[in-house]
Amino acid sequence: MNYQDFEALPTPCYVFSADELRERLAAVRKLLGPDIRLVYAMKANPFLIRSALPFVDALEVCSPGEAEICAASDVPPAKLVLSGVNKEKENFRMIAARWGNSPVYTAESPAQLALLNAIAMEKNLKMQVLLRVSAGNQFGMDEPDLFDLIRRRDAFPGVSLLGLQFYSGTQKLPRQIRSEISYLDDLISRITHETGYMPAELEYGPGLAVQYFVNETDRDLKETVTTLTELLHGMHFAGRITLEMGRFLTAHCGYYATRIVDCKSISGRTFCITDGGVHQINYFGQSMAMKVPHIMTKSTPASEVSVSSDASASSEVSASSEASASSEASASSEISAKKEDPSCMICGSLCTTADVLVREISLHDPLPGDLLVFTRTGAYSVTEGISLFLSRDLPAIYLSTNNHLTKVRPTEQTWRMNYGTITGNS
Repeated sequence: MNYQDFEALPTPCYVFSADELRERLAAVRKLLGPDIRLVYAMKANPFLIRSALPFVDALEVCSPGEAEICAASDVPPAKLVLSGVNKEKENFRMIAARWGNSPVYTAESPAQLALLNAIAMEKNLKMQVLLRVSAGNQFGMDEPDLFDLIRRRDAFPGVSLLGLQFYSGTQKLPRQIRSEISYLDDLISRITHETGYMPAELEYGPGLAVQYFVNETDRDLKETVTTLTELLHGMHFAGRITLEMGRFLTAHCGYYATRIVDCKSISGRTFCITDGGVHQINYFGQSMAMKVPHIMTKSTPASEVSVSSDASASSEVSASSEASASSEASASSEISAKKEDPSCMICGSLCTTADVLVREISLHDPLPGDLLVFTRTGAYSVTEGISLFLSRDLPAIYLSTNNHLTKVRPTEQTWRMNYGTITGNS
């Protein structure tokens, strides 16, 4: 996609390219090879599950709402991993009645395993369960509890222990991933030696990094995934390996379009107010808008284009490579800060000093009506923002498939949610 694709759209809005997502997923699958399974964490972007499903082995579901989305989308239950730090009894009773033994369930604590076992016994099921190992945060369980449950596995006749699940965070450095894989390999060896139980599966979330900002060097997709694959193949563990990813798969296929609605000079500094804001866009690692994300504008010269180091392999078609190839013809590209140009601050529509999208950036003669397209917004931005703050509308969402845009959600008003009908407001 390029700048012209967004010019006719009402703003603010999101556009997710199913074509770019599928290209990236196909590239990742090819690099992983046939022996490593791939799970898509749908919390990264629930609007992409239909596009992702043909390329992944399962969807990671972490809430009752996500489970309902999967049911409404007719996702085969055998392609579900049902996770979540809070498993409500009635909700999982309904899930068990709906999907039975087909999904994989996870247990993040001894209490969760006991709950799943009780539900399974009540429904006459034998649930496949992954035990989540904690990385020191609130998720999963520590080693003493893990070893204890495995030793007492016969006390849970309603479940079949499938293996382990481990996820520690995102945007990880290669050395962190290497260290985690080594730890997990050692942990499985110790479990087998001390309990006599050999895990059949390891589900691991590597948290591969996405480079969101213009001063970061894009990492080569092929090199990144190949290195990860080699590390996994080097493990002593001989069971099935499943990788859980979200951000790394979807970030590059998303775009957030917003228009400048006002420009003004305050103390010699240009402020551009947009019809969007920080309640609708979120880059991991951004702090007080000090970093400059990749943005497409109408008139940035080709010399300022930021190009992926491996555009063909990474399938970052629109955010970088297409903008570079068509910059002379379309006068659009990704921009970066340029110190010799006047500095602008890009702000949103919220009445708070915190609503700053970019604190310092160079824009060439910004005017009301100018379109700004923030790229690499395919992960989390659409759902993670403070959407109800100040009762601003939720943006429309478009899916681009074969160069055709389909509106999958219209602009939604939020003021009714903030008004209420039970408390006497009506």
